[in-house]
Amino acid sequence: MQMQISEHESKLAKPWSRKAAGRSMRGTTLAIALSTLSYPEAVEADNGRNRAAPARTALLGTLSARPLPPTQSQLKVGVLACNTKSAVHKGRRKALSKVIKKHPELDVLLAGPEWLFLPKTGLYKKEDLKRLRSFMEAETRGNPMLVFVGSMPWAEGKFSHNTALIVSDGKSLTYHKQRSGGDSVMASRRNQQSTGESPVWVPGDQLGLISWRDRLVGFEMCADHHAGVLRNAGVTNTDLHVIQACDLNNIGEGHMATKTGASAVLC
Repeated sequence: MQMQISEHESKLAKPWSRKAAGRSMRGTTLAIALSTLSYPEAVEADNGRNRAAPARTALLGTLSARPLPPTQSQLKVGVLACNTKSAVHKGRRKALSKVIKKHPELDVLLAGPEWLFLPKTGLYKKEDLKRLRSFMEAETRGNPMLVFVGSMPWAEGKFSHNTALIVSDGKSLTYHKQRSGGDSVMASRRNQQSTGESPVWVPGDQLGLISWRDRLVGFEMCADHHAGVLRNAGVTNTDLHVIQACDLNNIGEGHMATKTGASAVLC
C-alpha cells in the first residue's frame, strides 16, 4: 500500500512496530498542517440541507461536534497499512482496536487500503457490515479521533456494494463507492465461485463530505478520485481530502477537493 501527501510537507514519525499494529499490518504517524477554517457555502447550513445548495453537495453526515483547539496548527494522522492479499482477516479488528487505544494522541487514523476486509471466498453479507460498524462505534465511543476503515465488499440478494466506514466518537457513516475500478467484475467473479450467483454491483450516489470537529473533510475511494467525483461536483474547499485506494498510484492534482493550503492524503 502506498501513502502519498499532497500540498503540504508532512513530518513522518517513527513507524509503529508490526507487533503493535497486528500481523501483516504496519503503521506510521505523520503531521499535516491545518489550513484556515472555512466551509463551502453549499454544505455549511443545516448539515447540508440548505435549499439553495445543489443536492449532491449535501454532507454525508456529521461526526464529533467537539471543535479542535483554536491554537492547533496540525493534525496528527496515523496510517495503518495492510496487505489485502493476506489470509489473516480476523486480526484486523483487533489491530484497529489496539491502535485506537494505544495512540489517543491521533486526530485521524487511516486504516486501509480499500478492500481491507475481504473474505477468502465470496463476499461479506450486510450483517457482517453491521457487526463491523457496531464494533467500531463501540471502540471509538468518547474518542473524537476520526477513523477511516478500509472498505468491505458485501452482497445482499442480487446486489453488491463496496462500502467504507468513517467513524468518530461512537458514531459512524457509510460511504458506498461510486465508480467501478473492477468492483463489478470482482463481485461477480467472487460470488460466482462461492454461491453460483452473480450480483449486480450498485454504485453509491452520495458525496464523501463529512463535518468533523468544525472541519470539512472530503473522502473518495480509488476510481472515485480517478474520475474526480468530488471536484466535478464543485467541491474545492475541504480542510482535508482522504483518498482510500487499492490500486491508485498518485493523487490527481486536478482532482483535489482541498482549499488553498490544505492537504490531500492517499493511502
